[in-house]
Parts: sequence; structure tokens; C-alpha cells
Amino acid sequence: MKPKQRILKRILIAELMIVGTVLNLAILLLGSMWLFDWVFPELWGSHNLGCNLYKLDGDNSIVYGTLFDGRSCTMGDEIVPSSADCQNSEYVKEYKFDKSSIIVLTDNKQTGEHKYYIISKAFDPEYTNDVVIRARYLWEFTDSAEFIARCERDSIALRF
Repeated sequence: MKPKQRILKRILIAELMIVGTVLNLAILLLGSMWLFDWVFPELWGSHNLGCNLYKLDGDNSIVYGTLFDGRSCTMGDEIVPSSADCQNSEYVKEYKFDKSSIIVLTDNKQTGEHKYYIISKAFDPEYTNDVVIRARYLWEFTDSAEFIARCERDSIALRF
């Protein structure tokens, strides 16, 4: 084999190794993105609260999930705060949940007012929607004493 051919052969082998490495990295990256969508949806800001309700970090709201990427909820119909309240700069400041309910504390960036919410999860997510949840399973309070009294009345052990 001529020296020029040897050099070209080595260059070709080096190029193929580089292309192979880049392809392997691309497959690894895509695979890890898929893995995180399915195994760690919280890393994408999607926190499953049960009954198809999610806390979305990007919107800072609790939503009824409507669009998913893997197990990550990427979009939903707002439950807390409602769309009208979002225009008033209300956002979810804190939340806690268990198998039967969710409690939410919201804050308003403009007024500094707090609201308290209780969401009962006593519904079948297969046969409900955001309108039904807001009408039948959501309670809103501006007074913390009323909120605590309702939690005690309904035997909700969650507290802020």
C-alpha cells in the first residue's frame, strides 16, 4: 500500500470514529431525555398530585392535566389560581397534598393578599373536567381561620 493511501485510510478511520462518537452521544442524549420524561417528570417542573392534578412550576399553578410528554404534564386547565386571578398576579406560593385532598396557599404579587384553597380528590378523573372540579371539589378562603375550620371539619390533617 502506498503511503498516501495509508494516510487516507487512517483519516477515513478517524472520521468514522468521530461520527460514531457523535451518534452515540446523540442517542445517549435522546435516551436520557426520554428517561427523564418518564422516570423524573419533576425535573421538568411537573409534579403529580393525583387525580390528574399537577403543580406546574412554569405557570406556578395547579392544573387539570390535558397535554403530556411522557409522564410530564406540559399543559392543563387551571384550577388554582383561576385564569381570571392569574391576570391579577396570583400564584401558588405553597401546596401540600395527600391521597384525599390538596391544600394550596396563593399570594398576589400586586396586593400581597393571600388565599387558601382546598381541593377534594373525591372524584373519578376519567369522568370529570376542570369546570366540575372548580364547581364541586374546590373551596376558596380569604380568612385563614375559616380555612383551618374547614380543614378540621373535613378531617384534613394537612397544614401550612
